[in-house]
Amino acid sequence: MYPDYEVKNIDSFRDLLEIMRSNHSSEIAFSYSAGDVSYVELVDRILKFANGISKVGYDKIRLDFNNAVNFASAYIATVLVGKIAVLGESSLPISEDTIKVDDDSYSSYVSNEPLLFSTLPISDINSVCTILHSSGTSSAPKGIMLSQKNICSDVVSGLQKYSMRKKDRFINLIPYYHAFGIVCDLLGPFLVGATIYILDNKKLFLAEMPRVKPTILNVPPVIAETLLKLI
Repeated sequence: MYPDYEVKNIDSFRDLLEIMRSNHSSEIAFSYSAGDVSYVELVDRILKFANGISKVGYDKIRLDFNNAVNFASAYIATVLVGKIAVLGESSLPISEDTIKVDDDSYSSYVSNEPLLFSTLPISDINSVCTILHSSGTSSAPKGIMLSQKNICSDVVSGLQKYSMRKKDRFINLIPYYHAFGIVCDLLGPFLVGATIYILDNKKLFLAEMPRVKPTILNVPPVIAETLLKLI
């Protein structure tokens, strides 16, 4: 048995945001071929989106983004203000009690002044904050209700078993509407202050490996097996 890695414990997205802004402000959160987005910039976007989305008269917010920075800031902000983020493939229908936010409407929400961290509401970490959808392999996709406590405990438990550090470099391949993508490819890196590399075309990720030089690659088994065969 190996001992657990030491990890900063978090119970809420508020705890995570505090670590991102206090411990990782000088680090790069996202890196694109066109440029980088620092943790300082990301936190600013989160707090601006939080201000914008808090004024919406809907409790459920369907997030449908292709841009990773837009998704990350919108997702964390939505949970921070006590609303429920609904995640799933864009083809899933949207219920009448839900408003959709996407890349086209994103700018209207971040045109506000950022909320002060001290004014963020203290939300119930055991109430539903995220609805993910099952893959629908055996039947229609079903909504899976998760709380901040659910998600944060999964992030912390994962980091206790699999070492992630501030200088680690990720290539994002897993969609962020999957639990695996949220926990291991987004919030886990944010907690330790790592950098997430966003490719122009995920299908060409093998060609990008020499440029990015990732230290961690989270992939489903079929891709892992393919990589091992290539090696």
